Amino acid sequence: MLYEIATDAPGFLIDEPAAGLGASLKLPPWLEPRRAEIEARLPAITRPGGAIA
Repeated sequence: MLYEIATDAPGFLIDEPAAGLGASLKLPPWLEPRRAEIEARLPAITRPGGAIA
């Protein structure tokens, strides 16, 4: 199970357009140095029509 958490305001659309929501992993600045490690531990997500990159 994957979760995305945001505050009430300004919400999800502050850093990306609605059409792009969920297309990439968003990390807080203090976790960016560990991005490769975190991404390596996430399971692949598939959907009808192919995998999500």
